[in-house]
Amino acid sequence: MHSVRVIVAIITLLFTTCSAVAAGALAIGIEQSGVRYGVAVNLKSASLAAQNALSDCRWTEKSRECKIVHTFSNACISVALDRKVSRAWGWATGRDVAHAKDKAVVACQKTVALGYGTIC
Repeated sequence: MHSVRVIVAIITLLFTTCSAVAAGALAIGIEQSGVRYGVAVNLKSASLAAQNALSDCRWTEKSRECKIVHTFSNACISVALDRKVSRAWGWATGRDVAHAKDKAVVACQKTVALGYGTIC
């Protein structure tokens, strides 16, 4: 299993990982302090992946806004976040790392266009 917990405050973040045949999940939480996310990959079931992703997203008691936004298998997933404390973010799945990254950056730029941040 690979899981990540983070709150973005200082630098641009572009995280990408791939899941083989096993299940994966992405949880996102948008709060005043920024965007939190949790990713879990290569687990035996989608429900276990979702549970782990939520746990990583909610790594403090204050992170109650996390919700599962996607479960997947046999795919790569990428998350792009604004470098400042903001709510600009995007995620995407793709057949390979490059495809997922490109789509995540485009999705993040759409939230910037809506006024949720400055750069992705």
